[in-house]
Amino acid sequence: MIGVNVSISLPSGQLLGGATDIDGRHRIENVPYGRHTIQAAYLGYQNAIMDNIIVGSGKKVILNIEMTENVQ
Repeated sequence: MIGVNVSISLPSGQLLGGATDIDGRHRIENVPYGRHTIQAAYLGYQNAIMDNIIVGSGKKVILNIEMTENVQ
């Protein structure tokens, strides 16, 4: 989906992230090593939250995040 807000909350309180492109992809640069929680938000859908995503050195983390329509 285009325009999904993807974010990582760092322990310092800083947020990293942005919106997905036309292909539904987004890249977050300069994420510190460690375990992180990633959240995806889009109007009309339930927020998708992924806990304990491990970011290490020299390895890309690729996630396919599925979102569920919010039926209200």
